[in-house]
Amino acid sequence: MKIITIIFAGLLILAVSACSTMEGMGKDLQSLGKTMESSAKPSTKIDSMQPVEQPTGTVVTPIK
Repeated sequence: MKIITIIFAGLLILAVSACSTMEGMGKDLQSLGKTMESSAKPSTKIDSMQPVEQPTGTVVTPIK
């Protein structure tokens, strides 16, 4: 019974420390996204957009 308690306590410590690790990773990804967004250039060829031809035999359902 003592071993089960020790294993459970160890798993609990790992789970609590993983939460802060995931929070840090989330902040890093958020920072990366903001950097990419600020460095992205807007598209300048809006007039040249052509509709994409659908291959024959496909069914396309429009989303409203």
